[in-house]
Amino acid sequence: MPVNKILAIILAIGLLWFGAFVFKITSYETISIAPTPTVIPTYEPRPTEIPLSAEKLETLVNKWRISQGLQSFIHSEDMCRIAEIRLVDIKTDWSHNGFSADRFCTQLCTIGENLARGFSTEQDTLNGWLASPDHLAELKTPYTHTCIKTDQIRTVEIFGYF
Repeated sequence: MPVNKILAIILAIGLLWFGAFVFKITSYETISIAPTPTVIPTYEPRPTEIPLSAEKLETLVNKWRISQGLQSFIHSEDMCRIAEIRLVDIKTDWSHNGFSADRFCTQLCTIGENLARGFSTEQDTLNGWLASPDHLAELKTPYTHTCIKTDQIRTVEIFGYF
């Protein structure tokens, strides 16, 4: 087999391997290359078929904390009020913008927040937080109180101590 045919085959295999181009082989000697259009998928999380349970997730978080030698969180209605507000906020602004002690505390307090979206189970949500250094740090912080709220697409955990 001539060297140029071997090189053409190697080039074709290499480019197909990386998925960068679509090839149209017109002969053994000629290859025309057309770029593949880039498709950027949009992320549209959907509600899970089995509803996520904020209570179950809170229990999993507490079990994990105990396994790490940390105190379990105390469920707090004060944290729940903040979580409800944040759940509404993140529907239009998926970020930690708008989250601060100044906004939510009338007295001196320290609060933290973890957000999640698109997870299908409580365990997947916790695993996502554990895999993220920033979220893991929040889970390890010595807060005393927490509340988790979910709308089946987005989940908010608020932590705090007073």
